[in-house]
Amino acid sequence: SPFAPFCACPLLWSQWGRLRAAVYVLMGTCANPGLNPLLAEAISALNQAECKAIILQCNAGRESSSSIFHDSIVGEDVLPAGGFVVVVSKVLDSVLAAAKAGRLTEQQLSDESHSCIQALGSSMNSVFSAMATPSPEAVAHIDPRPTLAEAWYLAMKSLASLFSAAPQAMYNSEATKQLAVESFVLFIRFLLSREIEEGGRKSVHAAGMSLDGPQTLSMLDFMDLMLSFGPKILELTPLYLQKDIAVDSPQIRQANATPLPPALIGGAIIASALFRGSSGVLPPWAVEGYPRLFSSFFVACGKSPDFFCQVLCLACDLHLANSQAFGGLHPGQKLAGRYFDNLSLVARESFISQSREICNRDNEPSWRRFKVAVKQACGGKKKASGFNQKPAVTVWECDRV
Repeated sequence: SPFAPFCACPLLWSQWGRLRAAVYVLMGTCANPGLNPLLAEAISALNQAECKAIILQCNAGRESSSSIFHDSIVGEDVLPAGGFVVVVSKVLDSVLAAAKAGRLTEQQLSDESHSCIQALGSSMNSVFSAMATPSPEAVAHIDPRPTLAEAWYLAMKSLASLFSAAPQAMYNSEATKQLAVESFVLFIRFLLSREIEEGGRKSVHAAGMSLDGPQTLSMLDFMDLMLSFGPKILELTPLYLQKDIAVDSPQIRQANATPLPPALIGGAIIASALFRGSSGVLPPWAVEGYPRLFSSFFVACGKSPDFFCQVLCLACDLHLANSQAFGGLHPGQKLAGRYFDNLSLVARESFISQSREICNRDNEPSWRRFKVAVKQACGGKKKASGFNQKPAVTVWECDRV
């Protein structure tokens, strides 16, 4: 283990766990209502140190033991990994609540959230590196990546919520745009890079962090909010993905003279990733949230049934360019997954026709029908998949410790 020098003493482990919890509570108490710059700097330093330890542990392998990542220090009864990110999330929620109650002006809202944004910005690369380590799900220690991911996407939702009334303001700031869009695109990368097991079953040996936990609820909630802000995220997605993923399709090749709009390609990439999720990358309980998610996706498409159906048509054909692989996605393979290789023309036309009808109705029952149509296109119900039941969200209260 990379942490063998840490004294293997249960009493010290318990004290370390209580110290982490005490620092977490203290930092939250010091907010007034935002973070002062010194506190933001301390949170950033703690996040970076924790992520460095996570990377070292993951590099040691899923069967490595740990003197840090176990119940006494990061278990559910103390403070899970990612706790110091949650401090920022809770502070942002408090700042927004104060603004909604009329206790902060718009300028004060911006000022009070500034240090939070700085803390998240300086932590982002470390957090992303830790979440994206390729080690499979841990078996000999608590895998810290899921709670870190849950914490990060809670913070991203809190950040984006500041701009619910005026989403364009989020994109006008380079700092908030980078945080929000990079986090959105990271989730797309997670979905596209996972292999789809036969029958949509869960693989315990799959590379990377498990998506079978509350972290996926947090990711989907953030994605839902970003899509509800309108088409800008569709336009930016291919731009932020272009260094990792090159896509192709018959439609793209036929449009050489007049390239397809970035929003169309971005929308198709997002739809493909969600189709891949329904094909077996995501647990079945996560797909139950698709009605609300695709309702927001329709908003991102400008509530245009024609454009929404164009996006779905392109998503059915979009494949990885022949020049490169991306995780479990191999050159020439469809982003949406193997079930779309065998999707007949009749089934495809029926899917698009149903989608258009659902868009025209645009109500809760119709979007529930859309989830059923997506499941059918993605290989039907996944029986005995090996995934867990829908999880409870992590409890981040540490006063009891």
